[in-house]
Amino acid sequence: MKKIFLTTFILIILLTSNNNVNAANAVTFKNFDELNACVDFYNSFLQYKKNFQECLKQQDVIIEKNSLKLIKNDYGIIEDIIELNLPKEETIKKPKKKLSEILKNIFQPDLEKIEEEENIFNQTSAFSDEYREKQFSLNDQNFRDLNNHIKVNPEDIYAITEDINILTYKNKYLSEFKRQEILLNIYNAFDVTVLASKVPPSSEVASFGPAAAGIVAVAALAGGGSGGGTYTPPTISFSVSSTSIGECDSDVTVTANLTKAHNANVTVTYAVGGTATQDTDYTLSSTTSTIVSGATSGTITLNPTNDTTAETSETVTLSASVSEVSTTGNTSTTITIHDYVLKCNTTAYSEGTTSEQNTIKNRSSWTEVDQSSNNVHPYELFNLHKVHSFKSGATTLTGNSQTIYIMDDQMDDGHDSFQGKTVTMLDSPAVNTTSHNHGTHVASIAAGIVAGTTHGVAPDASIVFSTFDDNGTAQATDIDTARTTHDAIAMNNSWGYQQNCSGNPVTCTSTLEWSEVVSAANSNGRNIREELNNASQHVFGSHTSTYLTALDNFQNNGVIVWASGNFPNDTDVSAMAGLPAYFNGTDDSLDLSDAWLTVMYAEFTGTSLSGASTSDFSRKGNPCGSAKEWCLVVDDRQIKAAGYINGSGTSIYSTLQGSSMGAPQVSGMIALLGQAFPNHNPEQLTDRLLASANNLWFTPSGVTTFTTHGASIKHGYNDEWGHGVPDLYAALSPITSSSNPGSFGFGSPSGSGGNGGGSVPFSQVDKLAVSETSMSISSSLGDGIMNGLKNKTAYAYDALNGGFKLNVNDFINYEQLNEQRIEYSVNEELDSLRSFNVNENQIKSAKNFDVYAGEYFNFRDKYNKGLSVTLDQPNIALQNFNLYNNQHYKNPFTSENKGVGFNNKFYFFGNNVLLGYNNSKFNPITSINKNSVLPMETLALSMNIDSDKFDLLSFTTGLLKEENTFLLSEGSGAFNLTNKNNLSNFYGFNFSKNLNNFGNIYFSSMFGNSKLDNAQNSLIVDTSNVLSSSFEVNYELKNLFDNDQLNISFSQPNRVEDGEMTFRFMGLADKNGILPYQDHKVSLTPSGRQKDLTVSYYKNHLRNLKTGIKAVLTDDLGHIKDNNLDANLLLTATYNF
Repeated sequence: MKKIFLTTFILIILLTSNNNVNAANAVTFKNFDELNACVDFYNSFLQYKKNFQECLKQQDVIIEKNSLKLIKNDYGIIEDIIELNLPKEETIKKPKKKLSEILKNIFQPDLEKIEEEENIFNQTSAFSDEYREKQFSLNDQNFRDLNNHIKVNPEDIYAITEDINILTYKNKYLSEFKRQEILLNIYNAFDVTVLASKVPPSSEVASFGPAAAGIVAVAALAGGGSGGGTYTPPTISFSVSSTSIGECDSDVTVTANLTKAHNANVTVTYAVGGTATQDTDYTLSSTTSTIVSGATSGTITLNPTNDTTAETSETVTLSASVSEVSTTGNTSTTITIHDYVLKCNTTAYSEGTTSEQNTIKNRSSWTEVDQSSNNVHPYELFNLHKVHSFKSGATTLTGNSQTIYIMDDQMDDGHDSFQGKTVTMLDSPAVNTTSHNHGTHVASIAAGIVAGTTHGVAPDASIVFSTFDDNGTAQATDIDTARTTHDAIAMNNSWGYQQNCSGNPVTCTSTLEWSEVVSAANSNGRNIREELNNASQHVFGSHTSTYLTALDNFQNNGVIVWASGNFPNDTDVSAMAGLPAYFNGTDDSLDLSDAWLTVMYAEFTGTSLSGASTSDFSRKGNPCGSAKEWCLVVDDRQIKAAGYINGSGTSIYSTLQGSSMGAPQVSGMIALLGQAFPNHNPEQLTDRLLASANNLWFTPSGVTTFTTHGASIKHGYNDEWGHGVPDLYAALSPITSSSNPGSFGFGSPSGSGGNGGGSVPFSQVDKLAVSETSMSISSSLGDGIMNGLKNKTAYAYDALNGGFKLNVNDFINYEQLNEQRIEYSVNEELDSLRSFNVNENQIKSAKNFDVYAGEYFNFRDKYNKGLSVTLDQPNIALQNFNLYNNQHYKNPFTSENKGVGFNNKFYFFGNNVLLGYNNSKFNPITSINKNSVLPMETLALSMNIDSDKFDLLSFTTGLLKEENTFLLSEGSGAFNLTNKNNLSNFYGFNFSKNLNNFGNIYFSSMFGNSKLDNAQNSLIVDTSNVLSSSFEVNYELKNLFDNDQLNISFSQPNRVEDGEMTFRFMGLADKNGILPYQDHKVSLTPSGRQKDLTVSYYKNHLRNLKTGIKAVLTDDLGHIKDNNLDANLLLTATYNF
């Protein structure tokens, strides 16, 4: 007789001590992999809609057919939303295809072409020549405009997707990474409810069902205020301080504003969504805000978390609800958190807040510098305000411990612009007391103190001064002194030789140009050195060799900076600024090109450097010309700085202009870079400033490839404008390319391990990309590594070998620690309740267990001996050990290897023996997802002892080999664990005993001994022998009160009991390219021990009625001490008709 079971009553109560409830009320794609199926695999509009519907379904979002019909089959609308500034011939247009071409693409696709187009190595990257030549990108405002458009017009989602794809694959304007970032943002702004609201009403729509309920819910949420008297309650609106921030930016403030004070408290509740993870990618001050009676606003703040995990930009959606008053305007907002990986962790210094940067720009000694009427301050043009906000502890990035050497005419070292500063006067020429002293003005621009009327670029740097009036031999002596005695980081030369001079006061019409020196040498049949040996200029003639040698020697310690000249009608740079054009180590044995910069005289009249062109610049002096490969542009017009001390002893400030005022700006920049990058030699400082300059406003005429220290980084220059405007903020950020990413250094000196340290030359250092570096910690290790690496730092290096100090723990993911939670679903409990029968003996004896899971091929004989093959399951020896264990734990030895298994079952002296081998790399069932399968091999043997005293007595042992993991912890990049032979021996014991009237008891325990293969190309050096263990005890008692059953289980997932892991972290290299390293031994033993207690009770009340209750208590989840105590309770009942 068949029984029909109909469950009519289910009561479910779920209690937990951390009530984290996430309402799935918005589309949330955590990363592009989740979005990929929506936007990358369709050949038609119909296929796109089908994919989109299924993709949303995976996010637990249902889009109805009527809503789906509203999505427009369109394209070419993006230019109506944002300003692209595309050439007319490259506007977004889809070529029309003939029907025959469409059918051919469907039924006879060109597979080689498709493979080439989809190969990621063929996609346009942000550093490819094609991409950089077009100089196109989307800014934060474009992101906001696209997001806002999709929020209001979700029917355009397909059209914008097509436009983005055209910009990427047809026009080559966007990199693949940028495409993914844009699509992820706009799809997370897509709101199904907004699209559903646009479905035309039907006269036959039923008044019940989900749609009607949803409308009622929205209306109830938006309604507010009750009647009563003549009082009219206020309305509430919401604002956000910023919708686009970087990980290292300051807080975002969300404000709820009442139109007037209310007569009662108003509580605003914020629902949180988006792709970013709360308390990982950002923190919220609160999810509620109370506007107290009488007040008109309340705020919460969002603080982005600065990490170094490589990820696309993520979003946070905040949806506000309030019941006391009604709302106006939008009640939700999306905040995009942009990830810059290394950018927010610049050198050992941390960037200050926007507020601090604004304070810098608003101080009087800053504003007084610019005496022009232009829109952009000369200092702000190269982002000095951002750089001055950087700190390392209490030390500001303002030139501390740096010295700038000024070679000029006269200098007043007593001027209050230098008060409290170390100023060394190698010469003391007479100074003017009625008009400006050129050297005083120049030195003030380079290093004038903040407390002065104006301040310099490096206000905390020291100054060494000497006069340029001496001959070349005397100058050489001063240059050597500045180098050897004062360790000057920069030598500023705001002087040159002028021509065609006459009158009183003297006026000149040109400078001595480098091209004129070359022409004279050619006319006289000499090389350049010979021409200078015969020149009349005071540094040359008989002094030439001594003088040039002193300049060359200075470059061993510092950078030489030279003003280009002040005559716009000249056709080349000044002769002095152009010296490296010949003295380059090739044309002459002397090489002045290592650390030499030339600065031209120009004025910036635009409103912003972003989007600027050459029309926004006015060249006031000599072009870069022959110095174009080491030339920079600054705004050096109408600069106010120290002038002179008058007869009364008062410090007077003067306003001057010219390339003389530009050179000290760059000298100050070198001092700041020298402080930030103490490992850089002068050549590296020069390369960093040139390679990071803003050159987007002109068309390059050539390219400099930085090979000595720059790993072939390229940067374009122009004959007139050189490398462009220096961007000091960019120079302080990692300079990388797709082939030269920011990388951790790893050396392999002789010897290993220990808690000691050592050093290794840069030439012997392997580079491991920061963007690829991560480590995911398994629950076996708990928080051992987290605690051991707390406050530990390592230096990463960019393509110019700039060192950036990073927190190691930022690269380690501990999310797996929560995966060992025991959770039962309602369906699981209902199945257990339905199958519950107190009269059946449900304890199975392993020696009679003849069929194992996944045995697709069984060749055993009638005595149950012989071979078998398992698929997608552990081998039969491991299944024998896991017979009564719960299936909620991930055990590296027994549960995770489900590759093809070869098994043998036989008898040995009357005992049942099971032998099995698994290889996870070979599994026909899961081969399509083999990239997500952890490669491992397991050989196990389990023996069931034939004993009359036990229902089951079993011993299990085996060997586990992990290739890419260690106890299931995964690492990549600098934490690489790939292609290793990480071996573990494991030993297990379990038994089952029937206690007659006292029930049944089962015990299981597993021990492992593991060792990491010596990691030669990783920050992880090795481990000691690592001991781990797990256990489980189950007790079952039937007929406690008649027709019932009690089950009690106490268990612990695998946990490291003893062992150490050694990490090797590189420090900051010195100027000779020697990297120190320090070894750190970290205990892998977690701080806590996870314990799980599961109690269940089933009762058969009547013939058809059964009830059940199950409670699960978890302490120290993930083996973290004092982690929250989780309590879950599940009640079930079935009634069978």
